[in-house]
Amino acid sequence: MKFLFYKSFVKINEAKKFYSFNLHRYFNKEIRKKFESSSVICPHCKSVNIIKFGYFSTDIQRYRCKDCRKTFNATTNSVLSYTKKKIEKWLEYMNCMNNKLSLRKTAAELKISIKTAFYWRHKILKVLNEKLPEDMDGIIEIKTTYINESFKGKRYPDSYQRDLGVGMQINDFHDISDKRICVLCCQDRNGNIFSKTLCRGPISYRKVDEILKERVLNNCEICTDNNMAYESFARKNNIKLHKVRYMSQIIDGKYHIKNASRIESYLKRLVSQCRGVCTRFLNFYIAWVKWSEGEKYVNKGVIDVLKMVIISRIKFRNKDLNMVGELGQ
Repeated sequence: MKFLFYKSFVKINEAKKFYSFNLHRYFNKEIRKKFESSSVICPHCKSVNIIKFGYFSTDIQRYRCKDCRKTFNATTNSVLSYTKKKIEKWLEYMNCMNNKLSLRKTAAELKISIKTAFYWRHKILKVLNEKLPEDMDGIIEIKTTYINESFKGKRYPDSYQRDLGVGMQINDFHDISDKRICVLCCQDRNGNIFSKTLCRGPISYRKVDEILKERVLNNCEICTDNNMAYESFARKNNIKLHKVRYMSQIIDGKYHIKNASRIESYLKRLVSQCRGVCTRFLNFYIAWVKWSEGEKYVNKGVIDVLKMVIISRIKFRNKDLNMVGELGQ
């Protein structure tokens, strides 16, 4: 059991025989400790008039609100709400994500449907996207990259028009550059990573200022590629700028963008392994890159990340995937 609690990488096949019951008890204890340490509030009506109301069959404490008369537990209004699978399945699934397995291989390994594997992946990535820290300080490397826009999973995108009379296909895009999605890749020297989709087409000062103004302080220094948008941003916010003109250039022995370029290559490799990612969910996969490749998050094992997913009170149901915007914003 110590192997499960303290090792960052869990080998499911070697632990199937004895970890099931103890794993339930371990997670239930952690959830109960986290939940009872904070003030218990009804997730339905936000009332504090709460009483304990027995246990569920999985040994999870049940609560009841005296005002709305509804019962709830620690996983209500979280990504585990209404799930019919046990925690062991989620642990095995996150182990498959850690190994970068495809949805089909994961579904075959866990004996679940591909649709369930798809929803679980995006639920987990939703929590990681909101919970992993994004603060940066010191010397910040910034790299701009472009990924082709994808409508994977949609039969006809909103910006796609079809002439039913003649059979001709008319595309609203007039320039090939408008088909690309601009993605910002940032990393400081402490290993903090920030990355997000900015806009469709070329980058602009307005988008850079909107995204980076709250995350880059005045005492920071930024190293960027040769783009005028960053120069305008640094000048108007009194930030020292070091412009790198080519990838291998190092200014004064310490100013470069090699770490940001590494994040860019990891993201493109992940998109390639998934055979394309829908643009709406691209920010979710950026969080996957931060978890699996970031220096600060790579030590977070499968159990630590699963604990974060369970305890986080982020309500995200299957139908909420349709509410995600075109650029994941």
